[in-house]
Amino acid sequence: MIKFATLTATAVAVIALWASQLPAQAAGDTAANKKLAIEALMETLVKGNAGVIDKYFGPEYIQHNPDIPDGTEALKGLINELSSRGKFSAEFTRTIAEDNMVAFHGRYEGFGPTPMIAFDVFRLEDGKIVEHWDNLIPEAAPNPSGHTARRRDRDHGA
Repeated sequence: MIKFATLTATAVAVIALWASQLPAQAAGDTAANKKLAIEALMETLVKGNAGVIDKYFGPEYIQHNPDIPDGTEALKGLINELSSRGKFSAEFTRTIAEDNMVAFHGRYEGFGPTPMIAFDVFRLEDGKIVEHWDNLIPEAAPNPSGHTARRRDRDHGA
């Protein structure tokens, strides 16, 4: 009977220890995914370096923007096109991450004829970006309450 009680207590302790590590692991993955997504956007979109696409994006990359095909070759073409225009810039207002999802809210210049306010969402798997959704709207003047789509006034005092 003592062996069974000892075995049960040990099993409960191991399960409790394992379960206590789950949130820490998820937080670690979240931080790593956020870091990778930031690096990927800075290297590709901001610096115009299409040569690093395969480092950051999975080979079966899914693109939900209807104007851009799936796959890393299409993404390389987009980055090359943007960098050939010569004056692309991105200003990220905030980054939100949870588990394998990372979202950016920011402002792009050079993506179209007027500055665009962007919201990008990325899904990561095994250290690579594998899926992307976005919404781009032309930057507009402040509304009657004085707010814009950027809302920098609420981003940590910026």
